[in-house]
Amino acid sequence: MQNTHTQYNVPTASGKGRDRLREGIAATAFEDPSVQVMLDADIEVIKQLDETIARLETHVLKHAKVHDPARLHLLQTINGVGKVLSLVMLYEIQDVNRFANVGQFASYARLVACAKESAGKKQGSGGRKIGNAHLKWAFSEAAALMIRSSPEAKAFMEKMTRQRGKARAVALVAAKIGRAVYWMMKRQQPFDARKLWKSSLPKGVRTMEGAAMKG
Repeated sequence: MQNTHTQYNVPTASGKGRDRLREGIAATAFEDPSVQVMLDADIEVIKQLDETIARLETHVLKHAKVHDPARLHLLQTINGVGKVLSLVMLYEIQDVNRFANVGQFASYARLVACAKESAGKKQGSGGRKIGNAHLKWAFSEAAALMIRSSPEAKAFMEKMTRQRGKARAVALVAAKIGRAVYWMMKRQQPFDARKLWKSSLPKGVRTMEGAAMKG
């Protein structure tokens, strides 16, 4: 839908994407009836996919609540982590005890670069596609949502952006969340923003959230 607007140099309407689509506003912006029919067809496909996805989410969520309700609840104590992200984390991590330490877990989740070594000497880093792409996505999404809602995350993001750039700053927030999840699931403790940001915030910034975990 967005690509079609861009190709025809037509601005999109204000408001949330799904609202615009359901009302069919996008299709009426084009004079060509063929384009309108094409966009209407896209809207119908999106509606069908929304219904199917919602049905799948409901099924998986019910299963997770029976299979591992404690860890599912723990994951949802993280700012911005709702049913979808918590389900991805829960089932992609499986048993956290299969990771010997937090470093192994961070590497598996693609939150850190794999070190290259030869004869005991480090030769840089690589292997960015080694590990679990779904966890990488989930932690990146969680980082973006936390940056929007958490004053501590925003302060850390601003500090790291000045030092290392925006992309690296987001990656660092994702890595911190990943480490937090490891300890939460290991110790069966809920999220604690105070511990997560305690050593990361610029001077003068206070934490405003709480629960219990090692960051």
